[in-house]
Amino acid sequence: MPSVNAYGMITEPDASIPTACPKSRQRLAVIALSSIVLLSIITVSILATHFGSNSGPQDPNTTTAATATTLRSSIKAMCNGTLYPDSCYASLSPAVTNYSGLDPAALFRFSLQAAKEAISSASGFFDDPTVRAAVHDNFSADSISDCKQLLTLAATHIEDCFSSGDFTNESFIDDLKTWLSASITDLHTCLDGLDPKLNELKARVAITMKNSTELTSNSLALLRQIEDFVSPLKFRRRRLFGEHPPWMSSADRRRLTSSSDWSKKANAVVAKDGSGKYNTIAAALAKVPKNRNKRFVIYVKKGVYYENVRIETSMWNVMIVGDGMDATVVSGCLNFVDGTPTFSTATFGIKIDSFIQKAEF
Repeated sequence: MPSVNAYGMITEPDASIPTACPKSRQRLAVIALSSIVLLSIITVSILATHFGSNSGPQDPNTTTAATATTLRSSIKAMCNGTLYPDSCYASLSPAVTNYSGLDPAALFRFSLQAAKEAISSASGFFDDPTVRAAVHDNFSADSISDCKQLLTLAATHIEDCFSSGDFTNESFIDDLKTWLSASITDLHTCLDGLDPKLNELKARVAITMKNSTELTSNSLALLRQIEDFVSPLKFRRRRLFGEHPPWMSSADRRRLTSSSDWSKKANAVVAKDGSGKYNTIAAALAKVPKNRNKRFVIYVKKGVYYENVRIETSMWNVMIVGDGMDATVVSGCLNFVDGTPTFSTATFGIKIDSFIQKAEF
């Protein structure tokens, strides 16, 4: 069965392991040479971008043959620093006709678009009637369903990476790495979670997902190259511990820092003793309006709740408040051995952005 290799940019320790890289010395030499070539190119391009240069899409007719040749060489040098240089170069080569010069940020987003399209194509595989025909039990059906969800999440994480930002801002780079790493994890979890009895189908899935996994890995490696080259130029500080993330509204900040009578202010109250409207967290979540733009607060009173909580993608802006770490406890009991695919065993599964959880003390 085709295997999926590890992800990320090749580093010296990686290249020194004979079993992982049979041609480690040769590849390390190529990467070192590529890094020297890229150092001046990327640094100048990032500086130009940071100080107001705009190297966006240009008319292909204005791209001279010499510029195109230089750009191809630069792209090849960047791709030599990835785990999958061939797929990297193939996905970035079309950029030669769209850009008149090397803009690392633009090439990075070009690679993201290729990864997004590959994930979308892989997701369509699970709609194939032959896939459904190969499933004969609930566990297999659940693992296929999980794969479909995981690829959707992977595509969402890739989409998050298209947000505009400053590549000299450390927090922005960290966010991009987190989203790309999460996307790769989703792809691996899909493959690992398939029913072991579906050997033939699992092999087909591995082949189908090969392109999406490689292209997403390449995007992460390209990002790491950009980060390495601009690290001396990081003018923006990292957000200090305890500060609120930029997406958090002033109202949400007040909710986190102030004490409130949540029994009166929450949109839904969950209590084991019957003092709330709902007895389970799942029942309260079922009442969350789909794609709600305003914050929906669920107050969960003290007690032990034996359930597996799922906050689905349509449950926007959910905030859950408990009575403390040792007071409000959620305990699930699903596991792989008893017939639940790994992805579905999470006690508290969150699939949304902007989720907030608070424990009152």
